[in-house]
Amino acid sequence: MDVCPRCSGPLDPTTAAYDERGTLICRSCNSHQSAAAASALIVAGDPTTTRNLYGGAAAASFLGLVVCCASSAGIFFFLAAPLPILTGGATLRALLGDPTAKERLGGGYFFVLGLSIVGVGFGFLSIAIGLLLLVLSAQTH
Repeated sequence: MDVCPRCSGPLDPTTAAYDERGTLICRSCNSHQSAAAASALIVAGDPTTTRNLYGGAAAASFLGLVVCCASSAGIFFFLAAPLPILTGGATLRALLGDPTAKERLGGGYFFVLGLSIVGVGFGFLSIAIGLLLLVLSAQTH
């Protein structure tokens, strides 16, 4: 009896199938391959992942702008500054970690990338502004 090249299990030629390279594989390995391909198609075509990327980028830039304005007014910059940094960072991680994101987002890929970077930048700017205001206020007293 033949042996499956993937799992080294018994290979029944009547129930076996060919993989993408033309190698004869057992029924179990063919099922695993089909399930993995179907899962990848679901993730690639899922509109919620695209909306999540747009939402994360918009939230990062909006939070960054709000926190930056609040820190320039001297209001608790150190408490809220990590929010846009973490939100933008998580969006960048999801965007750059997904090889299909560029084709799914199309022209919006660079928009999401830019908004995420702006959000992170505003977060760090709010920390810098807040620290500068603390130093300046300490010098005047």
